[in-house]
Amino acid sequence: MKTKKSSAATYCKDSLTQGKTLGKNCYAVKDVNELLNLVITNKKTIGFIDYSWISDSDDSLTKSIKSKCKIIAVAAKGNKTAYYPDQSNIQTDDYPLTRHVYLMRRGQDFSLAAGFITFVAGPKGQVMLLKTGFAPWRQPERMISIDMKPIN
Repeated sequence: MKTKKSSAATYCKDSLTQGKTLGKNCYAVKDVNELLNLVITNKKTIGFIDYSWISDSDDSLTKSIKSKCKIIAVAAKGNKTAYYPDQSNIQTDDYPLTRHVYLMRRGQDFSLAAGFITFVAGPKGQVMLLKTGFAPWRQPERMISIDMKPIN
């Protein structure tokens, strides 16, 4: 199950089934709340939601979803190893249910679109993408200094 107009529904239709119908037991629901209620109340139900719904471990909604629903690992066809959805498995393409998002603009003048792309490609934009569950093209650098001197 997935929501009718979500990117997860589009992904299932375009990439997983290549336009074919999923089957009589598979259908789309109105929204994520309905999907989550169905998955929570019916133990044999599997739902597809975008990773951004479960990626922010600081968010109370994410915590609620993870406490009530089991996240499952998925293997690509022909692969014996299944991977959970997380940013490292998405970045390395180990998790098979992923897609790339590109930002492009037409025209050479510096427009609002160019400014937006510049922001998203910059350090703050990449951190925002990281926080929302995307695996950014450039990971923010993290420097850690460890002082090994004994504490007196």
